[in-house]
Amino acid sequence: RLVPERDTAATRHLDRAVVSEPEVAVEAARQTVMEVGALVANAVSERLQGRRRDTAIDHDLDEADHALFEVRQYLRQLAPYSAERGRVSRPHGVHLATLHAVDHLDTLIDLLRRDKEAQQARGDAELDDLNRALVQKAQQLRAWLLAEMSADAAPQVEAFSQWMAEQRRARRPRILERTASGELTPDLALKRIDALQWIDSLGYHLWRTAHHLSRARSLGIRRTTGGT
Repeated sequence: RLVPERDTAATRHLDRAVVSEPEVAVEAARQTVMEVGALVANAVSERLQGRRRDTAIDHDLDEADHALFEVRQYLRQLAPYSAERGRVSRPHGVHLATLHAVDHLDTLIDLLRRDKEAQQARGDAELDDLNRALVQKAQQLRAWLLAEMSADAAPQVEAFSQWMAEQRRARRPRILERTASGELTPDLALKRIDALQWIDSLGYHLWRTAHHLSRARSLGIRRTTGGT
């Protein structure tokens, strides 16, 4: 991607002066990705609800894209980690979990740029229940990422993702059956299946983002509280 050189609110944590201190630096990267995750989760909710202009959402996605690029650049500059009795060091664990989250957020941004699937998901009454359920989970995840709620959102987002996958597997054959019987046109069936898979993919990558950021957060908490 071509990423313009600019600062964003999320990248304010990325202090180049601490890259020689891995524990501090990876925490800065984790905080940045938590904020980017909240921005992307909000974009999921807004794209599905259609209450905000798409150009405004696209601007947020550009900001998120840039911030993730900056996180990758920042993490490349870190000093080597010290080993802890032959095990992976805690900073390395936070680093790895953060990078996994970055990859899933990248995929979410790409998915959210797919206008055709978004328009179909918003306007198709047959997908309205899935749409509303995903909006609710995206808002819940955003609240957790912004520390507005203490309970870990990852398990609930995982349960939703598994439910969504079951819905996709159950509904796709029914759509094809209705198409074969002439109840649905092939064009509408294809659009509905694409939107169904799109919603499922959004739910999956939200879950994986939450999973990895939850792990990074727990490792950070253990380090800062002195636990084992």
